[in-house]
Amino acid sequence: MTKIGSILVVISLVAVTPWAQSFRVESWTTKLEAKQETVTNLQFYFHDTVSGKNPSAIRVAQAADTEKSLTLFGALLVADDPLTETPDPNSKLLGRAQGLYGSVGKTELGLIMALSFCFSDGIYNGSSISILGKNSALSPVREMPIVGGTGLFRLARGFAGKNVTAVRVAHATSTAKSPTSFGLVFIMDDPLTEGLKPTSKALGRAQGLYAFSGREELSLLMAFNLVFTTGEYNGSTLTVLGRNPAVPHREMPIIGGSGIFRLVRGVALAKLRSFNMNTGNALIEYNVVVIHY
Repeated sequence: MTKIGSILVVISLVAVTPWAQSFRVESWTTKLEAKQETVTNLQFYFHDTVSGKNPSAIRVAQAADTEKSLTLFGALLVADDPLTETPDPNSKLLGRAQGLYGSVGKTELGLIMALSFCFSDGIYNGSSISILGKNSALSPVREMPIVGGTGLFRLARGFAGKNVTAVRVAHATSTAKSPTSFGLVFIMDDPLTEGLKPTSKALGRAQGLYAFSGREELSLLMAFNLVFTTGEYNGSTLTVLGRNPAVPHREMPIIGGSGIFRLVRGVALAKLRSFNMNTGNALIEYNVVVIHY
């Protein structure tokens, strides 16, 4: 199971020596002096694979009741994930994300991240940045502090953040105490693609909202439009309204549509293909059957 996360890194650096020179530690420490700081922006993608024949992250420890926890509280994984230039896992390799992360939320999905982004290409080859902080998987804004680095990033400090396509807009006063996040509402604008890879052909967007509507079990109320932007269905939409339980195969009613799908009725069959605890990204396969004029 492969998951993809996009990371935007903003780093403040202390410019202590000309970076074109060799950064041998012994010479660097003797020449250290305060100079003007610079800001570096980096964007790349990491691929966290937790199953299959060649996983890049493996569980090394867990609590006695981890498997009974909805948030897998107490699970600890060690990672050696590839960092790439684009969402395509076969795109140019920039380095590795090496370290560990653990599930630290009993009532919410949250991780503690302790990772080094180790670069192996270009001017940053041999340099690294270190991240230590909480990754709130259900939060619309996920920032993690950069606490240091090596090579060109010596004395670095900054933050790593992530762009999201679904944001939290409301919650109940008791949501934080609920093991199922009951009362939590998200607005989404998710891409629809032809294949499982994010870089496959874009077909449109899934736009609408979903809410955590189960008090004792994890289930969602889905109210969204499948908006098509290419091919013969360009400009047409399908409207989905129904319950989305946390089971391998889900079925939701299609209650209407527009364009080619006027007066439509049908069903959307959804299958969870992957969910990344690290990034909160979900990959869902939809098979849609409709009757229309």
